[in-house]
Amino acid sequence: MEHFADDSVKRGVSYWTLRRRAKSTIHAWENVPEISEDSSESVVVEELSSAAAVYASVEKFDTRCLHSDSGSSQFSSEVNSGHLDERTHDYDHDVDDGEVLHEYSDSDEEASDCVEEHSLASRLSHWVASDKVPNSSVDRLLRVLHDFHPDLPLNYRTLMNTGAHPIAVSKIEGGEYAHFGILNGIRSIESQVLRLGVDVVQYQINIDGLPLFRSSSLQLWPILGMVVGTGTPFLIGAFCGSSKPPNIEQFLQPFITEALELNDNGFILQGVRFRAVVTCFICDAPARALIKGTKLHCGYHGCDRCAQKGEYIEGRITFPAVTYERRTDEQFARNEYPDHQKNLSPLVQLNVGLVSCCVLDYMHLVCLGVVRRMIFFWLKGPLKIRLSARHVSLISNSLVSFRGNVPVEFARKPRSLSEVESWKATEFRQFLLYSGLVALKSHMKSKLYEHFVCLCVAMHILLSPTLCHHYCDYVEELLHVWVKDSMKLYGKQFAVYNVHSVLHLPDDVRKFGNLDNVSAFPFENFMRTLKASVRKTLVGIIFMVFNNIVL
Repeated sequence: MEHFADDSVKRGVSYWTLRRRAKSTIHAWENVPEISEDSSESVVVEELSSAAAVYASVEKFDTRCLHSDSGSSQFSSEVNSGHLDERTHDYDHDVDDGEVLHEYSDSDEEASDCVEEHSLASRLSHWVASDKVPNSSVDRLLRVLHDFHPDLPLNYRTLMNTGAHPIAVSKIEGGEYAHFGILNGIRSIESQVLRLGVDVVQYQINIDGLPLFRSSSLQLWPILGMVVGTGTPFLIGAFCGSSKPPNIEQFLQPFITEALELNDNGFILQGVRFRAVVTCFICDAPARALIKGTKLHCGYHGCDRCAQKGEYIEGRITFPAVTYERRTDEQFARNEYPDHQKNLSPLVQLNVGLVSCCVLDYMHLVCLGVVRRMIFFWLKGPLKIRLSARHVSLISNSLVSFRGNVPVEFARKPRSLSEVESWKATEFRQFLLYSGLVALKSHMKSKLYEHFVCLCVAMHILLSPTLCHHYCDYVEELLHVWVKDSMKLYGKQFAVYNVHSVLHLPDDVRKFGNLDNVSAFPFENFMRTLKASVRKTLVGIIFMVFNNIVL
């Protein structure tokens, strides 16, 4: 503390200003426990529970320090809004230390004690989590610091509070499951939910698999949620095992039970009662088939939206027809599609239409599906549509030349076609909607280019909040023409599940608005963060990066 006082004198900043600034550094952090790569799924889920314990303790501490009374709530709101430095800067110039002390001595006394006692440990914990410092190094550092700061713990586990396990871990068929809760996730973004100004909180669900290691079959299957209008995913539950959940009913039942409770009885936030309702499920095709209990997309009756039977052409199941009999939610709930349904999904208990509300995510369907397939046909397809090496080189040079002019709003810079196998979904999206229109012009046959532009126009409209509803019928006709031309240009073998399913995208737009409203991009970003949490083994698995759980 003397060091801070001396430093404040040198810089002309008051002691109380430094103390207020110290409060703004208290944040929740992710726990990054370290386990061996050959650990069982039981250890994985137990470490996940440990991470939840860390976040719970931080939230409790922040609440005690920053909301001790009415005066400190104002302080907390300014910390959260990012205006604390402006306020302290004004005080440095407009009032002296005595006036500042008089204003804050009553309301911030308890918070000040908390900051002085815990700020060093808080900062150390945040540093350990963010920089993924090895446990052994943390232990050695704590032993050195303990002589100068006796209040600090002596080992990593105490510092990160990994001993408590407030999350119930249950053993189910094929692995272990930990349920964090829908309500806990909603409470973690309470301020965003209250700003929506609604009585019924609508949320989306995403379920997908996350392989953890290259040398092991261990994988994580999280259930993620996101309140409509917030854009912030949160963790609801997680299954860990050597394969996907073999018993889907055991996997989904804790989520279904809580979802029904929140829908029927609601919950209270700051004295206001809300209901929470599931609006849709956003999954890729394999995960969608898993939770719905249907045949895979590569089956003869794999289409989610229509009863068309596929045709086997050149080693692939294709769907060449553009007219079809549509499936209905009611018939699906009664299990009346024996060729399509393997069993009745437990999700029917939620009274959510499992045909219309299991959306066709354009990230997987169009970006990673259709656009990727088109480019592969241009590079390695039949001779009549394959691009020459010279044209491929010219297109690649054009894409690379755009790198210096791509604005920061784009997640990635364009790469050449030689690296297309490693392109991410955002790169395919950028190529479809922006760079491809320029790079391909004059370097391919006019019919192929016009066919690509047709898809580009259709996707621009479906992604536009202002155009999607007005021109939805037009886009539906446009996509019918596009699919027919696809088979003329590329052959019938081109009309696989992804190409056929673009015909059903206008139905999702009519129900949910533009396609970005029901996109998997936010969930995939969250999953990427979970993957990045893995250090030399399993991980600090999951979760606190977006402050997604409050217990």
